[in-house]
Amino acid sequence: MSLLTAFILLSVAAYIIRSLSKWLHRQPTLPFHTSESSSTTLTFQPRNLHLRVQTSLLNPFHDYLSALFSTKQHSRLASVLDGFYTLGSILGVLGMVAALGLLLWNTALLAGATFSHFHRYYYDNTRPSGIVKRHADGGTDVADGSYDSAFALRPIIPGLTAPFSELPFIFLSLLIGQFVHEAGHFVSSALHSIPLLSAGFSLVLVLPSAHLSLASTPLSSLHPKQKLHIISAGCFHNLLAYLLLLSLSRAGLSTLWSYVGYEDVSAWGRVIVHVDEDSPLRAHLPIGSVITYLDDVPLNATDSSGTDPWDTYLLRSLGSSYPNSPAQLGWCVDAAWYQAQPDHCCSFSSSSSSAQNTSSSLSCFTSVDFLNEHCIDPVPLLTHPFSTPKSPTHQFHSNTQRRCTANSACFSTETCIQPHLLSHLLRITVQSSYRHDEGERSPSASALPAFPSDMSSNGALGGLDDDGKFSLPSSIPSTDEHVILWSGPRAEVYDQVEVSNLLPSYPFLPSYLPNVIATFSSYLQLTMLSLYLLNLLPLPFLDGSQLLSVLLHLISTSSQTSPADIDLEALDSRADDRRRNLQSQRWGMADSGPSVRVRDMGTAAAGTTTMVLMGACGALGLLNWLLAG
Repeated sequence: MSLLTAFILLSVAAYIIRSLSKWLHRQPTLPFHTSESSSTTLTFQPRNLHLRVQTSLLNPFHDYLSALFSTKQHSRLASVLDGFYTLGSILGVLGMVAALGLLLWNTALLAGATFSHFHRYYYDNTRPSGIVKRHADGGTDVADGSYDSAFALRPIIPGLTAPFSELPFIFLSLLIGQFVHEAGHFVSSALHSIPLLSAGFSLVLVLPSAHLSLASTPLSSLHPKQKLHIISAGCFHNLLAYLLLLSLSRAGLSTLWSYVGYEDVSAWGRVIVHVDEDSPLRAHLPIGSVITYLDDVPLNATDSSGTDPWDTYLLRSLGSSYPNSPAQLGWCVDAAWYQAQPDHCCSFSSSSSSAQNTSSSLSCFTSVDFLNEHCIDPVPLLTHPFSTPKSPTHQFHSNTQRRCTANSACFSTETCIQPHLLSHLLRITVQSSYRHDEGERSPSASALPAFPSDMSSNGALGGLDDDGKFSLPSSIPSTDEHVILWSGPRAEVYDQVEVSNLLPSYPFLPSYLPNVIATFSSYLQLTMLSLYLLNLLPLPFLDGSQLLSVLLHLISTSSQTSPADIDLEALDSRADDRRRNLQSQRWGMADSGPSVRVRDMGTAAAGTTTMVLMGACGALGLLNWLLAG
């Protein structure tokens, strides 16, 4: 979604909201009967872009639930729900501790990362950024300035940490998460017979929120344990929703797509479902084609950590090893020809290393023993469809092209070479799929800028046959396989190309649908877990602050109240509302006294500490992002 499209949609939405607000607040021509119990109001403040909807339409249903839970015939259900929300209270307290620990941990990680940046820039400046340092064993260290992605907390910011195209998923998941959260307060308040005044929804810019308004007098008379039920119920519902979604995603429900016309091709590669319109790869990666290899890494399996090799290989740091990857293979070329090539493109520096690939058709190659570097045209060498470890042979400069790991694997007149690490070359092996969406361009389109590559041949995607050649699985027809040579950061390929494991079996099925469902599901899981933890932080206007206040009050009153003062029968029985209310009033929060002052001081101290940690976390995150950039 472009910025212009987003602006137009927001403008239209604002106009509709404002028109609806005026229509709801119009003056009626004739008098009519209004019911206060079912009133709905909508207010919109254009200056603050704040939309607020307040309604009492849910009050009758809330009253019905309260009456239902109070009847003797549903006392067992009420007892089960009471134990259910008692568990929620315990998980709420544990969640508060976990949220504070997570915040503290992330702040410490950011502080350490920021210190490392300052130390590298101001004390370890003997090596410019982007320069490769070779070890005696042939290994490399590369200072690529990449941002550490191992932090405990990473905010979702459209345009920075998430693409604008996923903004609808973020909005919808936030909206659903808020409704699930308020449903917890709704049911738990009905369980304890707290009247509902109104339910509401508000929208500030594009951030949705929902809320309930409960009667304050009955709420204040509840026992602290019952208050904990209501306060923690919203976060408890978010946690349960997260666990449910996580269980469904881990249950292998992807196989259900086969019943609606999609085929799982993860055993062969990854299906291309979308390429950015402004990407140079768009002309070379047709929708519906299958990417089988990235360099020599096959995409037909997951790595040892269980992650997708598409993600792992494209997002790994420059110079880092790929888990369970094949040996670093080079190509055998004529040694005399290679030594005669220029070496001007191999003069890397922090300012030229990223630009040298686009200013010349030559790329820097190095011998596998790192003794010499020269510039050659990479296209004839790297774009053969069989540039895989056990490939058939092809001709290159009148010599047989073979893959090698050392000079000893080549003829005596040859040397083994491979692309220099800072050449930023990536081989993308693509195989035409069952079909091409109408209007998509063929893979034989014009070449990429700087490195034209469109050398096609009847390729293969399966295993080796008896003659040492690749053969296709019987379920996939033999089609053209070609290699696209990408020059640039691998992460750009990850950002510009979207892939999937599922291929539509029929032309009318959208190839992007499984990814849309998967993306929305992942955002929904993340939102549910985030709302569970975020709302339990002891900050003003969040559930965590009230939870901590009631918890401190419960601890103080428990230490001051002897067991003889507790009427357990009145607590467990819902038939005698009068005795229960008297009991709740006796255990309600005192208006004054040392325990109240201790409670308020503890809540204020926790809130201040949390705000300081959040401020430090935000400032360090911004500073670290600027330094890493």
